[in-house]
Amino acid sequence: MDSIKTSFSKERISIKPETIMAGYGGRISKGINDDLYVRTILFKSEEELFILIQLDLLAIDYYLSDLIKGSLKEQFNIKYENVNISCIHTHSAIGGIVNTKEAINKRYQKTFGDFDKYIAEEIIHKIMLCVERCISSTENFTISYGKDVVEGICTDRNNMENEIDNLLQVLHIKTESNKQAVIYNFACHPTILEKSNELISADFPGETSKFLEANNIVLAMFNNGACGNISTRFTKRESSFNEVKRIGRELGENILNIANKYEENNLKFSNIKQTHKNLFLNIKETRTKENIENEILVIKDKIQNALDNNLDKNTIKPLYYELEGAKRNLELAESLKDIKTIEVRINIINFDNIYIVYIPGELFSSLGDKIKGAFKDKTILITCYSNGYIGYIPDQRAYENGCFEVMLTVLAKGEGEKLALDIIKQIQ
Repeated sequence: MDSIKTSFSKERISIKPETIMAGYGGRISKGINDDLYVRTILFKSEEELFILIQLDLLAIDYYLSDLIKGSLKEQFNIKYENVNISCIHTHSAIGGIVNTKEAINKRYQKTFGDFDKYIAEEIIHKIMLCVERCISSTENFTISYGKDVVEGICTDRNNMENEIDNLLQVLHIKTESNKQAVIYNFACHPTILEKSNELISADFPGETSKFLEANNIVLAMFNNGACGNISTRFTKRESSFNEVKRIGRELGENILNIANKYEENNLKFSNIKQTHKNLFLNIKETRTKENIENEILVIKDKIQNALDNNLDKNTIKPLYYELEGAKRNLELAESLKDIKTIEVRINIINFDNIYIVYIPGELFSSLGDKIKGAFKDKTILITCYSNGYIGYIPDQRAYENGCFEVMLTVLAKGEGEKLALDIIKQIQ
C-alpha cells in the first residue's frame, strides 16, 4: 500500500486537582485512578491527510469539535471533513468540555459543568503534539479486518432479554517497521463505575487499551458503537476498579485473538474516501412542568410498590433510572424552548469495503443493526459520540415502551429511523 502511509501517537491529558467530573453530575474528582489519553491515527495519501482522534472523555459538543478542527486546519491545513473525533463515553472522566451556555446544551449543565477553557486548550495542545509527531513519521503499512461475537459483557440495559449487537470488530494495522495499532469497535456504555466513584478513570475501555498496549500494540483506539441502550448494568458483578479490570481485560483478550486469527486478511485499497453531510432532525414536543412533576410522583409510587413487594434489584434499578430521566426532563423542557430541529453531522470514511460511520450521539442498537444489515458486500463500523453530541437516538419501539433514554432524548419519535435511512443512502 505504497500510495497511502500511516502513523499513530498518543498523549496523556493533564488534569487539574479537584476537577469536575462528567457523567452523573455533581461530582468533583478526589484523585486519578487511571490516566486519560488522546490517541491519534493519521493516514496520508498523495494529496490529503486524514486524522482519526479518540479522546478518553464522555463526549464533546460541536463547539469544542470545531475548535479542534479549526486548530488542525490552521496549523496543518487539514480539511475539516477529514478529521474524525470520537469519545469513549466513560462516565468517570473530566467535565468542562461542552459549552453549556448554548441554548440546546443548557440541559447538560449538571452532566458536564461549565465549559473550561484550560481543559479545552490542554486537549487541543495534546492533539496537536500527536498529529505533528504523526506527520513526521509516516510509514507504509498493511491493515487487516476481523470480527467475532462477544457474549456476557453487556446487555440491553432496559430489558436484558432483548437482542443486541454484541459484535466486536477489529482493524489491525502493521507498519513496515512492525509497529502495531488496532481500532476496536464494540457497543457498550462504560458505566461499570457508578455515581459513587470520585476518581478519574477511563472505565473498561481504558483498561482494555492499557492491556493491549502492554501486549505489543503501540496504540489501541476504542470506537464505541451503537450503545445507546447497551451497558453492563445486568452483567457486572460489582461497581469497582477490579471489575473494570476484569471486563477490560476480557475484551482485550478477545481483540488479540481476533487480530491474530485474521492477521493475513489484509485489505487492498489505493485511496481513502471521506464523505460528510449535515442533516436536521425534528425535536420532540416538550411537556409542561406540571405534567412532568405528576409523572415523577407516579414513578416514585412504582418504586415504593416494588420495594414493598421485595422485587429483585434488576427489576427495581430501571425504575430509578426512569425517575432520574423524568427529573432531567424538567431541564430539557427549558432547553428546547422555541427550538424545532437539531443539526446532525455525519462523517463516513471508507477504504476497500470498510465504512466507519461517525455519529454525534447515542444510537440505539437496533438502528445500528439496521445500517449494518442493509449491506451484504460492505462492512460497517458504527462509531458514536463523534464530532459532537446530540444525546440519545432511540428507536420507535423505545418510544412505545417508554424508558430513561426516551425521556432524555430531544428527538421526535421516528427520527432515529430517519437518520439510519439517510446514512444507508449515503453509503450506497
